[in-house]
Amino acid sequence: MPLADHVTERAQARVGSVLRARWRLDRVIGVGGMATVYAATHRNKSRVAIKVLHPEVALDSEVTSRFLREGYVANLVEHPGTVKVLDDDVNDDGSPFLVMELLEGETLQQMWKRMGRKVPVCDAMYVAEQTLDTLQAFHDIGIVHRDIKPANIFINKDNVVKLLDFGVARVREAGGDKTRAGTALGTPSYMAPEQAMGLTEGIDGRADVFSIGATLYAILSGQRLHQGRSDNEAFILAATQPAPSLARAAPDLDVEVIALVDRSLAWDPRNRF
Repeated sequence: MPLADHVTERAQARVGSVLRARWRLDRVIGVGGMATVYAATHRNKSRVAIKVLHPEVALDSEVTSRFLREGYVANLVEHPGTVKVLDDDVNDDGSPFLVMELLEGETLQQMWKRMGRKVPVCDAMYVAEQTLDTLQAFHDIGIVHRDIKPANIFINKDNVVKLLDFGVARVREAGGDKTRAGTALGTPSYMAPEQAMGLTEGIDGRADVFSIGATLYAILSGQRLHQGRSDNEAFILAATQPAPSLARAAPDLDVEVIALVDRSLAWDPRNRF
């Protein structure tokens, strides 16, 4: 059985179980490379989302530490665009988990697929503006998200845009960056070149601006940046190849939209917004 199928099967098998005699797992919301997210109900009947790190991933103490730190980073800012983490604990099998507010709606990735991989400009710009407003609050206190992509942007049923997954966020303070030198964390199709190079110094909020530009490039054109034949090739492309103009992939868009996205995707951070 392929590993992905095994992880998904295990996630489904956990539905109905109770974590720490308190949280009943009701259904699987999503399965990722590092964790599974469930809708859950506390014994007091409150409904939440629970993100459980995969047991094999939890064996890496550094990854576990980063996973738990995610909750604390997201809680540093009071903003409607954040997802509040309410608690954290470790399950009996040693898997840590985060208890979060339960969201109802869809990710930008799901919206993008639902719309045939072309999001209307007005909708795309609304989501980008709301995400940037949330990012500004974090940038103001020295936190860079570093993994902005359609799957980490959520639009709830009230049309409020929420920013997900601070698992690789960099806190710009002494000892705040836990990333090893030369290690690139993030998603290459949405990653700024300085980040793809594995740099640990000099990465600031302009890396997130690049990722917003790459997200707009994808959802407006239907094509992702740096589509390598493997993750390694995609990282190499992200680190060595400047982003092409959006005009090449979507020449029908207004010149103002193309100019905005192209500036966000500038190779040199000094030329971005």
